Amino acid sequence: YLVMSFHKCQVFQFLIGRPHLSQNHFANLFLCFIIFNIIIYAFIVAPGIAARNPDAVMTWAFLMGVSLLFWVQNCYADPGWLMPRTVYPQHFLLGEDPSQAFDAEQPVESQMVHCDAVMQDLGEGERRELMKLEMEQNKYNYQRQLIREARKRLEEGCGLDPSSPAVGAELQPLIGPGGDSSASRKAQLERAAMTLHERERATGENLGRARIEHLLSMGCGEYLTLVEKGDFKQVCVVCRARRKMRSHHCKECGRCVDRLDHHCPWIDNCVGLGNQRAFFCFIVVLFVTIADFYYGVFLYAFDTVFPEISRGSFGELFRSLTSGSLGPELQPIIVILTAVYASDRGSRLVGGPQSQGQRCLEG
Repeated sequence: YLVMSFHKCQVFQFLIGRPHLSQNHFANLFLCFIIFNIIIYAFIVAPGIAARNPDAVMTWAFLMGVSLLFWVQNCYADPGWLMPRTVYPQHFLLGEDPSQAFDAEQPVESQMVHCDAVMQDLGEGERRELMKLEMEQNKYNYQRQLIREARKRLEEGCGLDPSSPAVGAELQPLIGPGGDSSASRKAQLERAAMTLHERERATGENLGRARIEHLLSMGCGEYLTLVEKGDFKQVCVVCRARRKMRSHHCKECGRCVDRLDHHCPWIDNCVGLGNQRAFFCFIVVLFVTIADFYYGVFLYAFDTVFPEISRGSFGELFRSLTSGSLGPELQPIIVILTAVYASDRGSRLVGGPQSQGQRCLEG
């Protein structure tokens, strides 16, 4: 299953530029259910009732089209985001071929070398300078991990190759060959650790100032004031925003929503102040569409199924079942199973202890 999921992500990344259509399976399943219902209605139910009840077919087609339009609108609607997105996909870190940026034999070293190459390719600009400082801090974190690994290997009787490009050109003189004794190697590692600590501290101070300037340019002065006071209950450190009344952070979307009601997996989006009315309209239209589907099934039963049963016999139906030669007899069974499944799906979407539409009205 995992291998097939990875291949699916590769196909979607090649076709649409991202590894998935939605962040969960429920939105994809909803679309598959709708397509399945359209096929059953168009090829089985509609031909059986179109002669006597063409208005029922046109009404259901219109309601299904409106339901799909509301579904698409709710999928891409703004539920009331408090701030622009702060967590972005790291496509610029992967490059054209992610496999070349990672070596399973040397995972830390390969990632650090790749980050150095990416830093050289970044352009100019305030946001680019901030990204360079963040990547430089990540590089120091990699080097600290390498020094820790070197100490561990020294205790085990092994050494660290000073010519490795992952050590860093600025730290190679401090870890270079200066003696064969264990004490000399340990002293070199201590000097490298002290130098790395000083560079980390300086980079951290510059990075802090750059982040403050970036937040002030985005109009987040109130957020910075609350953070400096330590009043973290009124801020969201992920979105870098002050929380409003009844606003919550959605972990599925990774953003804060004003008057968040819930995250609906069927639309792969949150329901908040910005789209709660549109979501309620979607629920109502979908409910009417399901009810009209049952009305079409009722007409299909009286216009097609019951007359065929009256003309046939139970013996013919039994012979068809035992011989496996089901033709028209299979169509009513498919319609009945679809109707039962549509009932269960509708109850899952609009039902529960407290329906989502009711919560939207209360909001």
